[in-house]
Amino acid sequence: MNKVKRNYSIDIARGIAILFVVSWHCRVGNFGVTMWVMPLFFFIMGVFYHTPISLKLQIRKKTNQLLIPFVIWSIPYFIYYLFTKPFLAFVKMWLNPYEIMNGPSWFLLCMFECYIIYYGIKKIEVEYRGLLIVFLSIIGFYLGTYQLFGHHLKLPLFINTTLTVIPFIYLGDLLRDRILPEQKTGREIKLSVLLLFLFVMSLYNIGMIPIDMYWNDYKQNYPTFLFNSLVGILLIIGISKFIPTSLAVVGRLSMLILVIHIYFYELLKMFFSHPIGLFVAVSALSIFTAWMIDKYIPYLSGKYQYLKI
Repeated sequence: MNKVKRNYSIDIARGIAILFVVSWHCRVGNFGVTMWVMPLFFFIMGVFYHTPISLKLQIRKKTNQLLIPFVIWSIPYFIYYLFTKPFLAFVKMWLNPYEIMNGPSWFLLCMFECYIIYYGIKKIEVEYRGLLIVFLSIIGFYLGTYQLFGHHLKLPLFINTTLTVIPFIYLGDLLRDRILPEQKTGREIKLSVLLLFLFVMSLYNIGMIPIDMYWNDYKQNYPTFLFNSLVGILLIIGISKFIPTSLAVVGRLSMLILVIHIYFYELLKMFFSHPIGLFVAVSALSIFTAWMIDKYIPYLSGKYQYLKI
């Protein structure tokens, strides 16, 4: 059997994105990155999406890869909250549908939901699929802007966000054959320059508006959100084809870095007066720890089959 060649440019794009996530949490700055960082991961999910033979298989596989790591990496925070927070605050935390132990791990839960929903969407006739995706996404995008009895309509378990990001998965699925080739042609360079121009113009016209996918808060209209995110996604993937492959290992470990770095941030933030130093320290320790876990402790990395497939 021929060994499938790994796509390094996609790993590099993931690596760039996860380092920007760490920098954002270390308060380095926005620089317009929140417009595309998390949407990029959903887009890449679509690029590599393959429909499994059954929904049961999908659930078991993604429980191993996403849900169980979500629980495992929340346990330290659970212990911390249990012993440091007042009992009432601890109870309220469980009742808040957007409160979780390990903050960045919301992405794992959201990604699990995306796999389940997209499995169902792929069963629908092709001519109706795009319309349904846009309909669900608009509901997810705008639902939280409405209030009921003084409370915004936030669905539990990040379902608002899950519905909102489905178009990125769909577009990644549609553009797979154009995204995966790693040729460094003049056409690729011209496209990257055009995307960079559009990205800069977008920043100039609307400013560096941060989007918050945790709270499903975008501070812009739906078409602007989709356009800005897609331009940023395609720009980063295009640029990644011209970046040395040494950064690919960071992208390959991006899920682990996501759930690990917040612990190093909490431990180190009191020792650094400048966010750049904090970012460098947190990134280095997170990458090294993620590499060690990936290599030696599969039980923590999402690779171990707790549920047999």
